[in-house]
Amino acid sequence: MKKFKKVLSMVAACTMAMAMLIPAAVADVTVYVEKPAEWDAVCLWPWTVMKDGSELDATFNPDVVPSAWPGWQMKVDDASGYYTYTMACDSFNCCFANTEGSSQTGDITDVSGTKTFSAPKLNADNKYDFTMTDGAPSGKAKPAADSTPKTGDFAPIAIVAVIGLVSVAVVVATRKKAVA
Repeated sequence: MKKFKKVLSMVAACTMAMAMLIPAAVADVTVYVEKPAEWDAVCLWPWTVMKDGSELDATFNPDVVPSAWPGWQMKVDDASGYYTYTMACDSFNCCFANTEGSSQTGDITDVSGTKTFSAPKLNADNKYDFTMTDGAPSGKAKPAADSTPKTGDFAPIAIVAVIGLVSVAVVVATRKKAVA
């Protein structure tokens, strides 16, 4: 019984140590944009992309800042009809533009979580203003959740499962030796 308690306490200590070393999954920022009637599509131009309290440098993270204006063309969410884009980061500043880049919004700062930009209106500066709300578009079907594992989602489960299997094997082997 003493060996069992030692093995069990070692497994528990290893499990806690491994859990502390595994990075948490990064929160995503998702935007939904109602396309102005005059635009053929919507593009996203992000900057000051923040992740874990640090600004991501485009030189080392080329997937966080587009290489050419007007930015990344967003995809239409079939369920809501809004254009949407998701980035693995904590927040960013951005503007939206049509595919030619000739028409755009003003600067939108500190976008985080899930935001919907609706009711586009052309302002006096010849840029579009939107009403920004938290969450996916209201009054329309919410898109199905993406079940694809993201960085950090799968690793803790796999490590805990392996440690659990090893500890069971050790306990079984210890009991067989004790019985024999």
